[in-house]
Amino acid sequence: MGLPTKVVDAQGAAWHWSYDGLGHLVGRRDPLGSAQQFEWQGPQLVGVTDALGQQSRLEYDAQGNLSSLRAPDGTTTRWAHDPWGRVVAATDAKGNVQHREWDALGRLVRVREPDGNERRLAYDAEGNVVHAKDVHHDVRFTYQGMNRLRKREEAGTAVRFAYDTEEQLLGVQNEHGMVYQFVLGPTGLVQEEWGFDRRKRTYLRDPVGRVQQVIRPQGETIGYTYDVAGRVVEVEHSDGTKESFAYRVDGAMLVAGNADVVVKFERDVLGRVTKEVQGEEWVASSFDGAGFRTGIRSSKGLRHTIRRNGMGDVLGLSAYVEAGGHDLPFEFAHVDGAGGRAYEAEFQRDSVGLEIARHLPGGVSARWERDNLGRPVRQSLEVRGQEVRARVYKWEPNDRLKQILDSVSGPITFEHDALGSLVSATFQDSAERTLRELRMPDAVGNLFRTRERNDRKYGPSGELLEARGAEGVTTYAYDVEGNLVKKVGPDGEWRYEWNGAGRLVRVVRPDGTAVTFGYDALGRRVWKQWKGKRTRWIWDGNVPLHEWAERVEVEGEVSRVEGGGAAAEAQQAALLVSQPAQGPPAGAKPFQVAAAAEGTSQQPITWLFEPESFTPMAKLVGDDKFSIVADHLGVPTSMVDELGRVVWQAQIGGWGDQRDVQGVKAACPFRWPGQYEDEETGLYYNRFRYYAPEAGQYVSRDPIGLDGGIALTSYVPDPLAWSDPFGLAGCKKTFVFWSGNGNPNVKKAAEDWARTNNGKTLEMTGKGNQLERHSKNSDWLEVQPAWDKRSRIFAKRASEQEGDVHVFVDAKKGPSPTSVWKRTEEPILNSNPSVRIIVHAIN
Repeated sequence: MGLPTKVVDAQGAAWHWSYDGLGHLVGRRDPLGSAQQFEWQGPQLVGVTDALGQQSRLEYDAQGNLSSLRAPDGTTTRWAHDPWGRVVAATDAKGNVQHREWDALGRLVRVREPDGNERRLAYDAEGNVVHAKDVHHDVRFTYQGMNRLRKREEAGTAVRFAYDTEEQLLGVQNEHGMVYQFVLGPTGLVQEEWGFDRRKRTYLRDPVGRVQQVIRPQGETIGYTYDVAGRVVEVEHSDGTKESFAYRVDGAMLVAGNADVVVKFERDVLGRVTKEVQGEEWVASSFDGAGFRTGIRSSKGLRHTIRRNGMGDVLGLSAYVEAGGHDLPFEFAHVDGAGGRAYEAEFQRDSVGLEIARHLPGGVSARWERDNLGRPVRQSLEVRGQEVRARVYKWEPNDRLKQILDSVSGPITFEHDALGSLVSATFQDSAERTLRELRMPDAVGNLFRTRERNDRKYGPSGELLEARGAEGVTTYAYDVEGNLVKKVGPDGEWRYEWNGAGRLVRVVRPDGTAVTFGYDALGRRVWKQWKGKRTRWIWDGNVPLHEWAERVEVEGEVSRVEGGGAAAEAQQAALLVSQPAQGPPAGAKPFQVAAAAEGTSQQPITWLFEPESFTPMAKLVGDDKFSIVADHLGVPTSMVDELGRVVWQAQIGGWGDQRDVQGVKAACPFRWPGQYEDEETGLYYNRFRYYAPEAGQYVSRDPIGLDGGIALTSYVPDPLAWSDPFGLAGCKKTFVFWSGNGNPNVKKAAEDWARTNNGKTLEMTGKGNQLERHSKNSDWLEVQPAWDKRSRIFAKRASEQEGDVHVFVDAKKGPSPTSVWKRTEEPILNSNPSVRIIVHAIN
């Protein structure tokens, strides 16, 4: 039949396929020996067995529509269809039913959600959604030409779009009437970009359309050099700084370097990073047969094991750090060492894999109670069976949080405006004193602390220029790039300096001392320095793994530690603790002060995060082990030691500032997901930007421009449900779709964008990645049912969020009318008017 049975890729790795007599794919083996089997009944795929021997079962109705899927963990999802094959009811594993209604033209017109919300859709004659309404939102859309969106209106605000005669985007007008403009070249590529402030960026391109140089508003330049495959190998900035990159023959990155550190990646034949070398330090990973990460080792002595079930859910983990970084096997984490017992945690999950309990050292347990939709309704922290803190969550439809009842801090009640933005939080303490914190956005999202919105002034691109408060007036000044360069307030003058890559490198405080920063070529901060103390980090992907402080030479002070060994280490630690950015609060108990101890090179702080997330769960330093308990979004609320004592706890306000802190504030520096507080500057490092909680916005514009939204300096509209862990694009989760219609560049562009923006395409998820491997060189008709099923689930998850999803399509042909995007994904997304679909056209 001419079907492929073996393929050898550019790395020399071999992939194998086997088929039955009808040509159906029945087996597949990857280069590492992991195998999957497929079972067929006639033309229908009815069973899939993964590399761990776990089986999924598929059933169909009499018309051949997929009617149920039973996952390896026994959970079942069901679909009911009308005579035309359209889904009219979808029932999840917990019995929640979503009902869908369609019109005579096959368009989705009504969706009734399990939470009681009802979504209604209306269309024009071309099939475009012109009106979308639910319990919280009422949105209208206007189109022009060949179905190009011209205007989006909601709650009295409007965003408009302008196009040329070829229907290529030329401009975006925001809710205040300010225009962001593009000047296109003869091939439709951007030559000039004019911001809301009318500052210009110019793009010089080579004959094939690649950007060779960017001329920024003040004349500074960024130059790009490519290899023969079109991959960026060097970026050079006008201040002399450079980043360089190298790749494997299949395009996987191997090296990313700059003047601060060279990062190198070792990968297996599947492209997974098995070891990342950061200068002289390294982090290594191991994976199981299904591709899930199960082990982490580091040059600092960490041995971390992760135990999972067949669905990839974490059931337990163990971590141990051997002082001095000896090269020990992964199994060492399970036994006692010279420094004490390993840190261990066990997880309990419900039938669909959601966490319901976490058991931690010291007899500590964190428990979640959830409603039938999976939303947390109660969280409790227990120490040896005694409840020490509880939080009750009250929800509205669309997963909008209405109230938290905190047994420690008191109740908090939230209000939102018609656009879904958080506008106030009302706190009430144990003495029933009430404080109402306002967070009033204008039409474009600029925040004010008064209901009249008269306490602040903003620039055309959303930069805060002036803020008036009880303590006086604070003014802000920016360079032409929109980077904060000066702040003058009641506490004095602050100055900020930026490098050619747009990263903050120096802050001069009112006392005249300077805080400086260094980064790797991937934007991860690897050190900061203040008053002779340098704090360093080793990263595990996108989260910090190790942190320690060391003395450095500073002009005018004696800072060298004489001698070596344990005495020098102790002397260095004493010197570092003697000069914190902010001392412990009065009345802090010794065990609370101990929780804020800084690590050293030989005994660094090790931060453990929940696998595949930005939620910190433990802090290990020396012999001390602290568990971190976080809220529904992943924001830390409590930290306990191995004796079950609460060493730190706090709650976060609507602007990101901490309230009701008990213990030493710096003991746990993590704030909203992806943020790390620098007490030296008052800013939160947020990967590609810095967030200022007193301002309620970033101190620089979004480096990805309009791809991150038209509010270029804003955080997120509702920090109770959204987050921005990279400082690029606020999201609950960033879902990315693509429909290539024969253009291979579309999928690559979608995945490249997703990696940069905390997003995932279906193929980048665990299940989608496995399905993609099963499908290579197979007949589409054979694998279409499985793809349709996964696409429905992926699109359904995307539709449950409020905000943007992104779809990449061919610039000339658009998506095929028979594509999965048109048949399945787009209708599901359109069922939620709170979801805005952003289209990226790729040549």
